[in-house]
Amino acid sequence: MSGSGMLVERDGEVEAFRLMAEELRSGRGGLVAVEGPAGIGKTRLLDEIVRHVEQVGGRVLSARATELERALPMGLVQQLFESLLEGCTHEERERWLSGAARPASAVVGRTDRKAADDAVAGDFAILHGLYWLTANVSRERPLLLVVDDAHWADPASLRFLAYLLPRVRDLPVLVAVGTRPNEPGAETRLLDHITGHHFCRLLRPRPLSRAGSARMLRSRLEDEADPEFLDACYTATGGNPLFLESLVSVVDEHWKPVAKNATLVAQVGSDAVAHRVRTRLAALPAEAARLAWAVAVLGESADLTTVAALTGLPPLTTAEGIGALRRIELLQTVDAGTLQATTPLRFVHPLVRTAVYHSFDRAELTRAHGLAVDLLTGSGATAIQVATHLLRIPAGGDQRVVALLRQAASEALQRGSAESAHIYLQRALAEPPSEQTLTATLMEAGSAAMQVDLPASAECFTRALDRTADVHERAGLAVILSMALHYLSRTAEGVVVAREAREALPADDTDLRRMLDANLLCFPPTYSEQAHLSESLPELISLPPADTLGARALEAMIAGLETWRGDPAAVRHARSALADGRLRLSNAQAVITGAWLSLLVADHDQEAMDAMDSAVEEARRGGSLAALPIASIYRSLGWLWRGQLAEAESEVREVLRLMDLMHHGMARPVALATLTWTLMEQGRLEEAGEVLSEVDVDERSMSGLLFWFLDAKAQFHRLNGEYDEAYACALKSGEVFASHGGDNPASVPWRSEAALSLRAMDRREEALALIEKELALARRWGAPRALGRALRVGGVVAGPEDGVDRLREAVRVLAPGPARLEYATSLVELGSALRHRGQRGEARDLLGEGRAIAEMCGALPLSHRASTELAASGGRPRRVQVSGPDSLTPSERRVADLAAGGANNRDIAQTLFITPKTVEAHLTSAYRKLRVTSRHRLAEALGARTSQP
Repeated sequence: MSGSGMLVERDGEVEAFRLMAEELRSGRGGLVAVEGPAGIGKTRLLDEIVRHVEQVGGRVLSARATELERALPMGLVQQLFESLLEGCTHEERERWLSGAARPASAVVGRTDRKAADDAVAGDFAILHGLYWLTANVSRERPLLLVVDDAHWADPASLRFLAYLLPRVRDLPVLVAVGTRPNEPGAETRLLDHITGHHFCRLLRPRPLSRAGSARMLRSRLEDEADPEFLDACYTATGGNPLFLESLVSVVDEHWKPVAKNATLVAQVGSDAVAHRVRTRLAALPAEAARLAWAVAVLGESADLTTVAALTGLPPLTTAEGIGALRRIELLQTVDAGTLQATTPLRFVHPLVRTAVYHSFDRAELTRAHGLAVDLLTGSGATAIQVATHLLRIPAGGDQRVVALLRQAASEALQRGSAESAHIYLQRALAEPPSEQTLTATLMEAGSAAMQVDLPASAECFTRALDRTADVHERAGLAVILSMALHYLSRTAEGVVVAREAREALPADDTDLRRMLDANLLCFPPTYSEQAHLSESLPELISLPPADTLGARALEAMIAGLETWRGDPAAVRHARSALADGRLRLSNAQAVITGAWLSLLVADHDQEAMDAMDSAVEEARRGGSLAALPIASIYRSLGWLWRGQLAEAESEVREVLRLMDLMHHGMARPVALATLTWTLMEQGRLEEAGEVLSEVDVDERSMSGLLFWFLDAKAQFHRLNGEYDEAYACALKSGEVFASHGGDNPASVPWRSEAALSLRAMDRREEALALIEKELALARRWGAPRALGRALRVGGVVAGPEDGVDRLREAVRVLAPGPARLEYATSLVELGSALRHRGQRGEARDLLGEGRAIAEMCGALPLSHRASTELAASGGRPRRVQVSGPDSLTPSERRVADLAAGGANNRDIAQTLFITPKTVEAHLTSAYRKLRVTSRHRLAEALGARTSQP
């Protein structure tokens, strides 16, 4: 099927491809997706993109997904890069897979055993490694990545494309994707993320018109065609180019294109492809049909040698039969030249493979896949290659099958595909495993499913727990299972699992006991099963110190719980939990956040940020896509509370991008709340509203720290003048927070938020009552940010005459602390109050300082308000000069420090896990703020005395 004629009526798309190729040559990357039903001409259009990119000197890497191999982990990525790496020199390979790209070798092949060992990494490290491999290859020539039939792609490969998208604009890389809409079994969430990206050029080629269909048919038919016949062809195929071409073949072989044969066309219709395949195979010797069947079964493993082995035909007969299948345009090869023993064999279109595959009955297909298993196993194929066929064989209690599938799952995880590992292990459980290996298989299946299918994970761990008699092993399982149940909102079950396992432990096993106690503290205390917590907490707090992981986990959760409750002792427990670095994301993901949050909320932000910096680095280097967003969410909160709005926004947006690549995002409400707060502080209310409406959050849920999301909604409604809605959201936030045992305004200042809405509704006495309660709680907790906010809002609610003392105290409390934006807000409120009282001189000084800090933070509404108040007080607002080392954002400072130390942009990008373009942007901004024009002056400027705005 040559595709001739498929570009009829496609001039607009072809011109778009030419322009994209020109942009690519100039260094600007992008994404184009061609979406449409089978046969509409997607592949032919992708071929046009290839042609235009090759004309501008670009390199093209292509891959095509197949229906029967969608469980092949990183299958598309392997197709894209392996042929390039296999055909390159040793020097090119080392250059492309150097530095941050090294983990990609776990997917695209290795040169030696040491490289294999070095390449073992988690899913995030592999994604990032593949990004750098792409960047390294594109440095030498513009690069086009073509992915056809993406609706059949494995999730891990789609995740790579989705990870690449926000970075592709900074690279000379064009990604071209062909996909069908609404394909059953497709990974629609990731596909929608890719094709719905804001710079994706989405093309939906239409069927040919009646006139276009007639022109295409006339160009292919030898005999003059009657109009009635041409109309029948158009009606039968709906103008689908592939179906029309198949009809042409049938007509050429069997009918004349005359009016009396129009009724025959209608009988074939859109089944033209299968009809063509059947008729062409029927005209060939039986051996050719067997060869076509073997290629359909083997899929990506099909080459001349393997096909001959599967069919049992002699090599010469095989070569002749394959040649015949190529001549009748059913098969094709990458190289149209002489067939070699290892030449990959492919059908000309997926519909052709489907037609051949399903022309045999189920028993024949099962037998063929069984033969393929034996053949591939004996030839040294990987377990993953064998597993593709094992998935299509009915379960039969074969322990060899179980072992192969478990090995395939292990290989899939090394490639960063928990989805494929999950599929393989579920199939292994169906075999089923022997009594000796069942528990281990259940544990492996539960761990893989934890990332992709929580209900399946809980089921596997429950079955494993039921089969385990040893109390220590049961306790270890209970730690995992209880949290999985909690994530599924089956908290009551999780509590029972954890408590029963704890009670069964001997008294001397304090480590597992403390780990289970830490889990129990994770659960909201509103559940009846948790009523014992208020009684047992003092006992847990008074436990003697222990140098164990369980002890540190318990300390972290005590810190978190005490933080919610507003007990200042939380900081001591948080420091104890994090003291020696033993407690990490990798071994205590569910509990370590309690220690981070405690330090953040207590304004010990540098300790907290240092701990979270280490966690982010661990997640990036260790490669956990699930762990990285957790650390980054809390770090973005730290940036926000410091007043580093640009840093907070950048980090939380990356968090949300990473969550889009995952199957679940339980902390998504926290990320959305953080982004909403950040946008509102910058005055971007419309964008904040879009963020709040981005997902449908169940406000009845008790999980996901929903109280922060509700608090952000309350502030959004208030800023929009919707005070009733704002007040209701603030109260709901407090109610949900209380259900988690929370009452600390440093964590959720719902009372002061509600008070601001009450003030706007002239309900001053109610507002003051709420403020008095919040102020008392804030004084007990003692952190400057919370106390300063309560004092500030109290002063605002009281009014200029009565509130100045509280506003002065707010400024005094906040001045030495890290909460610069809250400090700036208090300065402006105090300056405003003093202006209203006629104390204009002092007001101008306060307003000027508040405006300078607000501008440095990027808080434009506060800066504008300070300017307005300054003008009203008789001052002359002047442009704030933001300069000096202290004016650099944390990201700018990190980039500048590395550049001053001699690192080039590429090394800096790899060290900080950002793109080279981002490094350039940070350096440009740093040069401007430091008033330097070259790299060699950075060190001197960074060491200079801080410039005052």
